[in-house]
Amino acid sequence: MNLSVTYDTNFIRIFRLPTEYPKGFCFGGGYPVQMQLVDWFNPLPPLAFDSKPRTLKIEHREEIVDKLREFIREKPYFKDYPDHKFLAITDYGEAFIV
Repeated sequence: MNLSVTYDTNFIRIFRLPTEYPKGFCFGGGYPVQMQLVDWFNPLPPLAFDSKPRTLKIEHREEIVDKLREFIREKPYFKDYPDHKFLAITDYGEAFIV
């Protein structure tokens, strides 16, 4: 599936996930878990946008996600918390774990 990215949706947030989660089923409404917002930025160069949305084809999305993972792995928060996973969520509908 292709994604459409605009100047306004070219945004990503990075959350540090917990290392442990509650046990049991979530039938009673779920369990609260704590994750922390550790970063945000434009995943694509802002100058790449004009008045039209940019379409990310599936083959380009994989390449972009790989580059973003490499970039995030170099960040201090990633190196300071080696036992944690990080959740990346974009405003244009992409999400992945680092």
